[in-house]
Amino acid sequence: MKKFYTTLIMMAFLISGCSTKHLYVGTPKQESEIVRIEGMGNGWILLGVQTTKVCTFDKKPLESCESSIAFLPGLHQLELVASDMGMTHGKKNIEHEFKAGDRFNLGIELRDGWFANPVLMYRGNINQVKP
Repeated sequence: MKKFYTTLIMMAFLISGCSTKHLYVGTPKQESEIVRIEGMGNGWILLGVQTTKVCTFDKKPLESCESSIAFLPGLHQLELVASDMGMTHGKKNIEHEFKAGDRFNLGIELRDGWFANPVLMYRGNINQVKP
């Protein structure tokens, strides 16, 4: 039985994907030059997996909603969507001035212990020197 659950968890990670969608054109940039948002807010809700993804960037729908994106700094608008087994539970539009080196995580905020709101959590900036 343990092997069965381990297989299910591994399949969930494979299905969710782990590649980063680069939302800029041109040559790859240094990590210090870009903003990175990564999914980490996946939680088990009953039988499904609750996820938060970015579905629009600067008011343009992405080809598919993404859980990990990289883009150039500046003022950007994002639409975050929290869903469970294809059913949308919450959306949030964010407009923010992103700085080079900023790092964020996508997350989930439960409401009423059932459905979820998407959240964007600041992790820090890799360009700032730590004391």
